[in-house]
Amino acid sequence: MGTVPTRGYRTDLVDEPRGRTERDAAVASASPFSPAAVAASRVSVHDLVAAGGALYWLESRPVEAGRNVVVRWRPGEPAADASPSGTSVRSRVHEYGGGAFVCLDGTLVVVDADDQQVYRLVGRGDHVRRRRCSPEADGPGRRRYGDLQIGPSPWVLAVEEEHGSVRVAHRLVALATDGPVRRSVLVDDGSFVAAPRLSPDGSLVAWVTWRHPNLPWDRSALWAARLGRNSEGAPVLSGLAPLVDEPGSSVGQPRWRPDGSLSWMWDQSGWWLPYVAAVADEAGGVPGTPLRLAGPAIPMVPLGTRSEFHAPDWALGQRTAVDLDDGSVVCRMRADGVDQLVRLVPEAPSATTATPGAPPPPARPPAVWRLEPVVQPCVAIEGVASLAGDEVGVLGATPQEAAVVVVVTASGAERSRTSRQPPVPWSPASVAPWRVVVVPGPDGPLPGLFFAARGRRRRGGLPPLVLFCHGGPTGGVDPGFDPLVQACTSRGLAVGAVDYRGSSGHGRAYRQALHHAWGVADAADCVAFARGLASLGWVDGERMAVRGTSAGGLTALNALSRDDAFGGAVVWYGVTDLEALAADTHDFESHYLDWLVGPLATHRARYEERSPLRHPERLRGSVLLLQGTEDPVVPAAHVRAFARRTSGSGVDVRLIELVGEGHGVRRADSLERCISAELDFYDEVFGTGPGSVGPGASS
Repeated sequence: MGTVPTRGYRTDLVDEPRGRTERDAAVASASPFSPAAVAASRVSVHDLVAAGGALYWLESRPVEAGRNVVVRWRPGEPAADASPSGTSVRSRVHEYGGGAFVCLDGTLVVVDADDQQVYRLVGRGDHVRRRRCSPEADGPGRRRYGDLQIGPSPWVLAVEEEHGSVRVAHRLVALATDGPVRRSVLVDDGSFVAAPRLSPDGSLVAWVTWRHPNLPWDRSALWAARLGRNSEGAPVLSGLAPLVDEPGSSVGQPRWRPDGSLSWMWDQSGWWLPYVAAVADEAGGVPGTPLRLAGPAIPMVPLGTRSEFHAPDWALGQRTAVDLDDGSVVCRMRADGVDQLVRLVPEAPSATTATPGAPPPPARPPAVWRLEPVVQPCVAIEGVASLAGDEVGVLGATPQEAAVVVVVTASGAERSRTSRQPPVPWSPASVAPWRVVVVPGPDGPLPGLFFAARGRRRRGGLPPLVLFCHGGPTGGVDPGFDPLVQACTSRGLAVGAVDYRGSSGHGRAYRQALHHAWGVADAADCVAFARGLASLGWVDGERMAVRGTSAGGLTALNALSRDDAFGGAVVWYGVTDLEALAADTHDFESHYLDWLVGPLATHRARYEERSPLRHPERLRGSVLLLQGTEDPVVPAAHVRAFARRTSGSGVDVRLIELVGEGHGVRRADSLERCISAELDFYDEVFGTGPGSVGPGASS
């Protein structure tokens, strides 16, 4: 593959909106997906919850400099901002956050993005007052909170992360939301903690833990304890016990059901499936006596089900299952790369046997469940929430909408679309459809998605390909609408997205297949997937580029280095130096590379071999680097070093630094600049340009 003429390494610092160019205007007129429109439309929506008959969610808005806003919707009313102007709500626990707000007795309790402290918002409209709920920390961001959950009134449960001079501490705490600041530490045993959930009667708490070197999707444990009060009225736990803690399995999303049983997600079958069991308290609440499961855990779907009901807990607060009033459960289910909504209906209850003279046994959950599909429009679902009766809120993406919240009934009737879509200039007819595709890979079938080119091209024949590499690397592709994908397809470029080995959504074995193989297996899979699309006759195998974000950036660069399939790579805040990453990364991922590559002390040569920084001479195409200056996950210094060294080896590399941006690009002006630069890059690598694009027949 050829490359464009070498420009040499240069850095562009982006800290303010740039003026529009003639090329911008030309491209905007030819494609409805202009860089400005794509940037403005990349509103991310997270953390869907239901409270008081309303739905709440968190919106990250590029046009407001990435501010995160809590939005509320009530039946019969339009969606409206629930958090005050000037406030950004965001958690930075584990750097990825999640669970940054909770609705308590009709008021919001939020994590402030600037100081990472918890506040109760009192009042409405322009008269909102902030009441601090967390104790003063030694400095901004040193003590962080996330995964806020309703606790015993007037307390909320939260995950606390404290950055000390020697180590980072992780705790489960309770914070009072009235009166003076009060904090009660519930769990502080050195483990990571997540997903605290209070039982319906307020007597029990369940949560998840894991320890280094594991991440929550490797091995994690389910715990429960009694909740009581100390002499000062603060919440305390007793009878702490691990209910599920097995090597080679992970758990997530504990959820107390209305009948008092406990449900959770568990991959002990090889797939994250929902389970349920009763919790026994044989001591009648005597402090110090541990709880236990009353009988075996009951799978709520057949154990042979090859679908995922859970996803890796990169962010806190995941909710993909909710209970309805009739005892059924509505869940997200991912199968073959596409999300569905299903309803699990109880059919046969478990038998309970009472012993004469003994306390009555705990109510046993149903032993047999029936799975029914629920019709709804989303193909990628991030969360669900239960409203009154059989109504369920669904947060996700459709093939033509990037971020929607819809309300459907358990029978599949759509009641309303509650989220506000950004003003966008494209029509459904301009959106390229996707198809699921599986091609042969080096170690078995490779699943992914393909989006056909829709714009006209200057050169005839098959369209060029842009291959998207997801981050993580324990992430996964999804078929939901992505305006950046459409910006490519509307310019005559086909898009592929591959779930390389290590991706989620295909069972534990596939997720574990990247063990000690990161930087090799994933790159080989990307090459194989791209060549597979070319062999199908869908793309021009001589004009292909690869792009990746975060961990996907390492994958993209190694794919560019190890084969001549690609003519260039675009890397958004990507990993370039594994040894430096091992030394500088944050606590949550501080042992991740031990699993992905191997312990540095014994595998230093492997780290050097797989780091693009160490082998710039291997790069077989041009490189565009897009990097935030305040990135705590992939420090900007790593990317600068890579740019200097690769430029010195004669590689065509350009670095655009985004002042004030972190691990992810949030501001509309930054996004617009990056998207425009990326599209320019493809024009150069493929020999296309604004004169060659425009609406036309699908190729």
